[in-house]
Order: sequence, then structure tokens, then C-alpha cells
Amino acid sequence: MIIEFKVKNFRSIKDEAVFSLLASKDSMLENNIIWDGSLKNDALLKSAVIYGANASGKTNVINGLNTMVRIILGSHNVQKGTNIPYEPFKLDKYNVEAPTEFNITFIKNDIKYVYGFSHDSKKVIQEYLYHYPKGRRKLVFERKKTYRYRFTEDEKEQSFIAERTPENVLYFSRATQLNFQPTSEPFEWFRKDLRVIGPADHPMFRNFTSRLISSGDMKSKILKALKAADLGIDEIIPKKIEFKYEGLPEEIDEETKRALMNIEDFDITSVHNGVAFDFLNEESEGTLRMYSLIGPMIDALENDRVLVLDEMDTKLHYLLNLFILEQFHDRNNERSQLIFTTHNTNMLDQKIFRRDQIWFTEKDPKTGATDLYSLLEFHPRNDANLQKGYLAGRYGALPFIKTKVYSNDRIR
Repeated sequence: MIIEFKVKNFRSIKDEAVFSLLASKDSMLENNIIWDGSLKNDALLKSAVIYGANASGKTNVINGLNTMVRIILGSHNVQKGTNIPYEPFKLDKYNVEAPTEFNITFIKNDIKYVYGFSHDSKKVIQEYLYHYPKGRRKLVFERKKTYRYRFTEDEKEQSFIAERTPENVLYFSRATQLNFQPTSEPFEWFRKDLRVIGPADHPMFRNFTSRLISSGDMKSKILKALKAADLGIDEIIPKKIEFKYEGLPEEIDEETKRALMNIEDFDITSVHNGVAFDFLNEESEGTLRMYSLIGPMIDALENDRVLVLDEMDTKLHYLLNLFILEQFHDRNNERSQLIFTTHNTNMLDQKIFRRDQIWFTEKDPKTGATDLYSLLEFHPRNDANLQKGYLAGRYGALPFIKTKVYSNDRIR
């Protein structure tokens, strides 16, 4: 579960943006919160939504989280001298050379962790990991100025790992690669428990749903969800496509051939009232999108994961958006979370969301920088019409559109 995510100097985000899933003391919609013993008296939100104009930075908040994960999961494979993905805020001469900073607080197996790092294109500058066994903070490691480390436990083993960590590699990733147990469990959270899906229908997620159906473990739950979403599908039959060597150029080496063999794809047949359909060619774009999301959704709900969706409303009816959201707000969901961006203002409703679940992004017209803020900052009444207030500009985060574009048949 995510408690808080911070990002600084990344794309349109200049100053530190803080995105929190820590619940306020608001007593509304208690089914929308998670009471977790590891936080004592605090609760977490089951979901959070980000609204904002196009190009205001909503996606950059999601991309910041996704970039952090990609760097973590791939860092131990980076060769010495390879650049780190680095996308600073470009509209300020200081930021172009300043480090990007990431920080996240999360819970894995009832233990709270705080992990963060800063970097430029060449090196990791700062890095740290804290954990809270029995609720008390303990340092796992701290790294400053790239090569200066501090350890308070397993010092000999950690010093050995530090000596083998190049300047462009995260210590967190290298330590996990070398089987250092205190980093292995939080690393697994990034690898398994956090999944980010963009607005495009990437085949990877469609194949993920197909794989869950093929394994049999979740087939009945996925079919039940597809029927509940009123897509008219009675049965789904995915058949894995076996990759064959035939036709490959002889100069392709064995390692490349093995990588190609691991590419996963499926032929999918959908069944409506006993009639078979070619799923990819005969189903609607909305059905394809929902199929890509349904597997990750069920997996997140079953395994207490965090699902992050950029532009959840892409190709989906408003009621299908509500259907996805309601699965996470269900009282039987104890630890799964959903984070998403959307332009669909119909969901700005206090019967759907608590006020602490709603966030906005707005771009500063002078600096071009993204400002991320919570609806709580405006203290709306319990009975306030949030959709009406938002569209009236009460909470900002709206596009500024000139009403006149044409004048004397010319665009000015």
C-alpha cells in the first residue's frame, strides 16, 4: 500500500510535488478507507483521483511514479558509464542541471518503508532506505554524494555491496541482486505490488489478462467481472501462440532467439450466446480496453496490490469507470488501492469520493511548472456540488480557453 509519493524536478514538475493516500479525519464514506494496524491510529485511502487540464501535469505525476519503478527494477543491470533516465524541468536554467528526486512511503507485509533517491544522467547522488519494524524507524542504509555510505546494521556485508555499486547504479537494486535480505522484501513491492497502466492498450496487459484466464486460477472471477460489466461475453478462450524458429535469419544469436521465445502473445476467442468471435478484430475498442484492465484489476484485488491507471476513462463508458472504482471501494477490499487520472467530471461527487481522495494539477502560466494539490485545501462543505464547483473554476485546474478563435477568417 502507498502512503505517500514525492517527486521533484521531473518533466513539468519543478518544485516538490507531494501525493498522499493518508486519510484525513473526515468521517464520510468509511468504506473508502483502509484501517491498517501497522499505522496505529491512521488510515489509508482505497483510491485517489487526479483531475486537471490537458498538459497540466496529471500524467507526469503518474510517469514520475512509473519512472521511479523502472529505474529501481533495471538499475542492477546497468553497465558502468550508461546514462540514467533523466528528464528535469527544462524551463528553468537551474533545474536543467539539478537532480531529479523521488521518495515513496509504503507498506509491505505490515512493515512501513521509506525509500528515496536523487540522480542526474550520470550518477546517483543520494539514496536511503528506512523501515519501521514494531513501529520504530530504523536505518537500513544511507548514501550521500554518490560514494559516502552509512550503515547501522550488517555493516560488513553492506560495505562489501557498496564497494561493488557503481555511481550510476542504485545501491537498493545492487543489494537485492546480491541477496541482501533487508532490501529484498521492499524491492519485491516495486516488482510485484505496484502496476502502472497508461491510456494506450499495450498488448502486455491484454496478455496478462489472457495468462490469468489460461492458468485457471482466476478465470471464473474474470468472467464474472466481464459479465458484470455488461460486455455480453459468456466465455473467453485464449490460446497461446507458440513462437517458432523457422524463418529467422541465421545470423541471429542464441541469446536473441531465447528472448524471442519468451515473447508472449495469445489468439483470443470471445463467445456471445454460443457464437465465437475473433476477439481482436470483432470486439469494440471499449471491450478491448476493459479486457486489458480487468486482469490487472482482479489481480490487484486478490493480492493486495496498487493499480495505477492514467486516463482510466479512455474508451470506457462512465458506468464502466464506476464499476472499476466500486470494486476497490467494496467493503471486502481490505488493502488494495487504485490511483487514476481522468477528465470525467461526473465522478466529482461526494457520494463516490471523500474530499481527501480528490486531487488536482494546474500549470503555472508564468513558469510552466505543475502544481499538485488536494481538494481539502478548499474546505468544501459536505453537501457541496463538486462537479459544478470545479467547472465554475472554484478549484482551479481548468483549461483557459479563448472563446474567439476566428476573426475576419483568420486565426489570431
